[in-house]
Amino acid sequence: MIWLNDRLVATPDAVIPVTDRSFLLGEGVFETIRTQNGESIALDRHLKRLRKGATVLEINVPKDEFFRSAVSEVLNATKEILVGRMRITISGSGNLVITHTSYTPWSEPAGVVTYPFPLNERSLLANVKSTSYATSLSAHKYATARNADDAI
Repeated sequence: MIWLNDRLVATPDAVIPVTDRSFLLGEGVFETIRTQNGESIALDRHLKRLRKGATVLEINVPKDEFFRSAVSEVLNATKEILVGRMRITISGSGNLVITHTSYTPWSEPAGVVTYPFPLNERSLLANVKSTSYATSLSAHKYATARNADDAI
């Protein structure tokens, strides 16, 4: 089960239009939250960062009370997940998706490689968790191809 806009939906039934700005343009924000034993960890801090990113991209965001209620419903619908990863995504078109999947924390130190392409730390998006994730995905693929966990 996932949360889509204003209700729980079976994952195979969740549909977002292909005209959504996140799909077409990468315009959206997200937060990934660790969960444990049916509780979200540091939800308020994540919602604050989500709201800051949405403000930068001029995306309307529901009130925190709405998020708390939706997160609670998703956690109740996925009680079998003891340690999880919850992702809240808001697209530039206003679609809201909350997913919750199992997560296994790393038990060993991460192996890293140096990514050869500079990132723009002065970019408008430098401190925004944006769905425009192509640069980060490229760095991850670079690391994976070199048997590393991440690139810096």
